[in-house]
Amino acid sequence: MSRTSIEIDDRLLRRAARITGLKTTREIIHRALEVLVKTEERKSILTYFGG
Repeated sequence: MSRTSIEIDDRLLRRAARITGLKTTREIIHRALEVLVKTEERKSILTYFGG
């Protein structure tokens, strides 16, 4: 696990917390990265199979 310092849009972070019910910035960012990776993997699979 690594530490990174980033600037995050506070309104977007609040919206994400409200929508997901997640409580911490760490949880929200972790979930966002998981969703991003899964989405991109699915797109790669679709491209590979001609979708």
